[in-house]
Amino acid sequence: MDDWWANDKKHWRYRFNADRLRIRVIRDTPKSFELFLAGEMDNFGMNLAEFNFDRLPDSHPLVQRGLIHKATFYNDIPRPTWGLWMNSARRHLDNNDVRIGINYASNWELVIQQFFRGEYARMNTSADGYGSMTHPDIRARPFDIVRAREHFARAGFVNRGADGILVNERGERLSFTLSTGSEALAGVLTILREEARKAGLEFRIEVLDASTNWKKVQEKNHDITFSAFGVSVELFPRYWETITR
Repeated sequence: MDDWWANDKKHWRYRFNADRLRIRVIRDTPKSFELFLAGEMDNFGMNLAEFNFDRLPDSHPLVQRGLIHKATFYNDIPRPTWGLWMNSARRHLDNNDVRIGINYASNWELVIQQFFRGEYARMNTSADGYGSMTHPDIRARPFDIVRAREHFARAGFVNRGADGILVNERGERLSFTLSTGSEALAGVLTILREEARKAGLEFRIEVLDASTNWKKVQEKNHDITFSAFGVSVELFPRYWETITR
């Protein structure tokens, strides 16, 4: 638009009212990063520690020469609901004690420190960032092997098998497939798997492409998926739209 009213305003100049938009679909994150370094993309989200600390540290020549500017900013708005979404229609996952035990057996603190280099913070609820509409007292369950074992025992999983995984009286193992549609976050699942074994829980990792994983979830063929639902900036959370069973 030639006569757009905000075209020359200080905080709007060169940011909006583009003459042309060129959209490219690049499914591979490392490929996107290489194109960014080559100057074929205008920006790249440095939200993974691998890129922010290892592949493009502050000492990188392109940063030092001022050709790439890195910026970190903070806000208090709703976040995508990243977490372990459990299919409570599956055997054993229909038991509340098993689900609570999985909470205690998931070491998110270690994930944040090792994978995200301490740059992330854990959400306490699926409705953080809504101001007064976010519950002030609810806290996410910490990693606690003893409490995880207590809940697993209530569900009938008391003894460990030869491989260290808990089994019930029928010989059924406490084992679930943990899937994700984000290859870039596969390292998160590896940490969760190794820590969960300490509580006698087995996670079988399955890394799929985003479309395949989402189709699996929609068809209710998953056990547990590590994924997130998008949220919008509004005054109140929506609790029923994102329930998956």
